Amino acid sequence: MSFRFAVLCLVVLLGTIACSPAEDETDTGWQQALTRAQALSDAGDHEGAQFVLRRAIADAPQQEPTLHLALARVALARGRSDLALISAEDASQAGATADTVALLRAEVYYADGDLLSLSAMAKGPALAPSTNVMLRYFEGRALAESPYASTDRVFEHYFALIRDIEALDPTTRTDLANGEVDQTLAQLRTTNEAVERAWVHLRCADRPATAPSVWQATTISGERRVLHVGPREAYTTIAAAATAARDGDVVEIAAGDYPGDVAIWTQNGLLIRGTGGRPHVRGAGRRVDGRDVWLFKGDDIVIENVEISGARSPSYHNGASIRHIGKHLTLRHVFLHDSENGLLTGNRHPDSRILIEHSEFARNGYGDGLTHNVYVGKIAELIMRYSYSHDSHVGHLVKSRAARTQIWYNRLTDEQGDSSYLIDTPNGGEVTVMGNVLEQNTKAHNQFAISYAGEGLRGETHSLQLVNNSLYNRTYNGVLAHLHTRTRTWAVNNVAVGAPVGLVDTEYVTYVAREANLLAVDHGLRDPANFDFALTRTSPAIDSGEAHEVLPTLEYVHPVAYRPRPTIDRIDIGAYEGCLGALTTQLSSPAR
Repeated sequence: MSFRFAVLCLVVLLGTIACSPAEDETDTGWQQALTRAQALSDAGDHEGAQFVLRRAIADAPQQEPTLHLALARVALARGRSDLALISAEDASQAGATADTVALLRAEVYYADGDLLSLSAMAKGPALAPSTNVMLRYFEGRALAESPYASTDRVFEHYFALIRDIEALDPTTRTDLANGEVDQTLAQLRTTNEAVERAWVHLRCADRPATAPSVWQATTISGERRVLHVGPREAYTTIAAAATAARDGDVVEIAAGDYPGDVAIWTQNGLLIRGTGGRPHVRGAGRRVDGRDVWLFKGDDIVIENVEISGARSPSYHNGASIRHIGKHLTLRHVFLHDSENGLLTGNRHPDSRILIEHSEFARNGYGDGLTHNVYVGKIAELIMRYSYSHDSHVGHLVKSRAARTQIWYNRLTDEQGDSSYLIDTPNGGEVTVMGNVLEQNTKAHNQFAISYAGEGLRGETHSLQLVNNSLYNRTYNGVLAHLHTRTRTWAVNNVAVGAPVGLVDTEYVTYVAREANLLAVDHGLRDPANFDFALTRTSPAIDSGEAHEVLPTLEYVHPVAYRPRPTIDRIDIGAYEGCLGALTTQLSSPAR
């Protein structure tokens, strides 16, 4: 059965009118003829319906556009599009509205598969909003059924069509072809990938905005002893609290400046954190063990919400804001800056694990290439996530000798610094770099953003996975990753843009999987030069990623936060997922 619009539906028009003989010469004679023609057409007797309508047109005392419209529909049911178009024109001459005639013509063109005429109608003079929607609806049906229409064209058409249908008021939307439009769309979603993709991208705009997840102070049990540090507290200096603390204690430091308040911590199981703001501990020319602001010798240490700077070692030139030589360390919401090392850990405990979250490291480095923002020794595992490392001086933003290194959902950017590598894993190991925002500037001391196994392999298991990272390169002939030895490597769904940039540069690779990476001038990133890596609506990265054994579920939000990465059709290339149904918000803002 052909589509019936509310404005054309003869059943609605005549549903309450009783049938009577056609020869009745009353004022409603033409309406009774319509009733008979409808009944004949429904019974399959289209020629009989045509005869009744032509006689009624000839006998009517004045032109009745509805008779011509009905005749056009009978011709359409007979497969005579040419006659249907003639009757549509006659209906127009008899006074039918432009909207009604346009809808009928669109139905005729759709029945013929005349996509060119449908497209021309959709671009013609403006009609009622619901009529314009219906014209594009028929064009969309023809597109979806055409073997020649590209999936991109179908997607773009239905993306706009569904959006405009949903903009109509509920009553008008329900009346569209007596609800047949919504039914057809529901069917097309199950049979046409481009239509379903358009639907999904529009639905993503409706999801509630997700607030970034930021650092939250660790909840402590009432059984733990708490030492309070501050000008009006029991301990007026951090060093005094470090001396008095016992295993398992909590040390809470009130916000404020603590110049020269260096300390050695020997206990196990400590939780040290700032309260009422973030206290700032400055080296101010003082140091412990000849080099550090804070030195930790115990195991299972958690440090939260503190700022430490100014570690200088006149003898060794490798002072650290925090140096840890025990086993197991967690840093949350710390800011380590303007020291020779931000974080420095030892090599004594190969089973140690380090977790860094919601933290910032900036402008560390003596300038000899041996000191870094983050330097992790020979341990079992480093996990660094939702953190921001930038502007190191000659050293690396992150250096890890761990057997397993996970760098997930961070911003690692040179900015105004002159760093060496963004990430250096000199002894290889199992390394996964995923969902990061990366930037390498013109003052970088290496053309490679990531270096793997530059000092030879250590341990038994080695692999490098580069997944869904976004790199902006300002260095001539920059390269995302360089391998110094034979290693299985996966580079999947990465986008690397800016100055000429390569993906993986090595002569030693035994296996490299390069899947769905984007190195293109027309990348469609919003403003990567200013650290905005969100995707624009025209980005070729959208829905172009590939499946992999590990894929991002979160996105970095600047500064030092994250939020869930939405699932919108096929995964996008790069660190962020694009939602075409709405303007994406800025996820990574310029450096402060």
